[in-house]
Amino acid sequence: MRKAAVRHPIFSSIIVVALFIASMYLSSFFLMFSNPIFRANGEFLMQLVAESLLSLIGLLIMLIFGYVKVWNSTENFGSGLLSGGYFIVISLISLSSTVIYELGARGSGFFSEMLPLWKIFVFAVAMFTVGFCEEMFFRGIISNLFWDKHAKDPAGVWTATIYSGLIFGLMHGINFQAAIASGVLVQMLAAAAMGMALTAIYYRCRNLWVTVCLHAFLDFCALFSEGFFGGTISEAIGGYTPLQAITSTVPYIIVTLVLLRRRKLAEMFADKSTLDALRNDRSLIMTVNFATNLKSRKSLDRAIIVFIICAVMLFFGSVALSPDFDAQLSGAFGDIFGESTLDVTHSGAWEGEDVFGYRAIFEIDKYGNYTVTVKSQPSDSDSYVFVQINDSDGEAVYEENYGGTCIVTFSLELEAGEYELNLVYDYSRVRDPDAEYNTHVTIQ
Repeated sequence: MRKAAVRHPIFSSIIVVALFIASMYLSSFFLMFSNPIFRANGEFLMQLVAESLLSLIGLLIMLIFGYVKVWNSTENFGSGLLSGGYFIVISLISLSSTVIYELGARGSGFFSEMLPLWKIFVFAVAMFTVGFCEEMFFRGIISNLFWDKHAKDPAGVWTATIYSGLIFGLMHGINFQAAIASGVLVQMLAAAAMGMALTAIYYRCRNLWVTVCLHAFLDFCALFSEGFFGGTISEAIGGYTPLQAITSTVPYIIVTLVLLRRRKLAEMFADKSTLDALRNDRSLIMTVNFATNLKSRKSLDRAIIVFIICAVMLFFGSVALSPDFDAQLSGAFGDIFGESTLDVTHSGAWEGEDVFGYRAIFEIDKYGNYTVTVKSQPSDSDSYVFVQINDSDGEAVYEENYGGTCIVTFSLELEAGEYELNLVYDYSRVRDPDAEYNTHVTIQ
């Protein structure tokens, strides 16, 4: 079975991805008609069950393809984590910034507003299961298919890395069903670059447990707010912007270039005596024969062209579907260089009212286009907040209703004068007596 699959790795990978998606849908379908406890206790419990069932199917596919033995490799774990240092650093930065933001927004309620410990535990286990499942499918199976087909020389390693990462990124298109399209396109592009970096790490250490741990830790830190205070993955994806496509993708590509630099590629193909010599004298790298046949070179050229075309389409697609991109861009630089005309955070514990509100008065000094950012992060996704900005005559210059967690940035043309910000909350559908609200509005 493996020989047939390796002969056509792209076609085989499409089948594997199709099985992955079909199994995910089957797991979700099963949960819809199973014990209500899964649906009543948040998305992460459902995801944990679904990913566990999916993992069993993945193990079966690995067994059929003859790759199940890759789990036996436990060598190079430390060096593999060292190779994945970038993932650890950005995960810790993400976690730190999120904790700082939540501390500022929730203040003394930071710990009291957390979800029950058992839900946090379910979130942590779910993140590990996601890392385990996705790495099994995309590094344990798909990356090995491309390795066995192409990795006969350095160009072949790069071909395998690019295709493996691209398939991993495109698979995230499954989220179109649940999240905002522009955010999904951003996720697909960033995931493709991230998949390349994870594949490069796996090719370096050949220890699948390394990428499982890195992947799980990255997801845990990225979804800390949702896992500790409530929210859904789809809400987080919907907040991704085209600017993040650039800031996420480019570093991953740079990391991949570093991971698969000339010396490391040489180590993959050198015999033991040459490898020992390279480790003792790095200058010998220039003497290593990097022979690449023409067929392998052409395969790499095709892989690069395919990746560039897909990356360009995903990026400009996210821009086209994100009408507030200009405002997001100016807002991003405004956060660094600009001063806020208005910076309001309204948060607290819900006291049981179906409808309640908040009002703030602010001044605009001069006429111009201002960047408005609205961040709503309630603990219950069934809550709504109506955001309205009125001028001095009481006329609405902006009004919109937002449900659940969202981050929106847009441009608003304002005259000089006095304005009024109104936040009206609709909690009539909320059933959690411990629900919280948290809305942050800035105008720059």
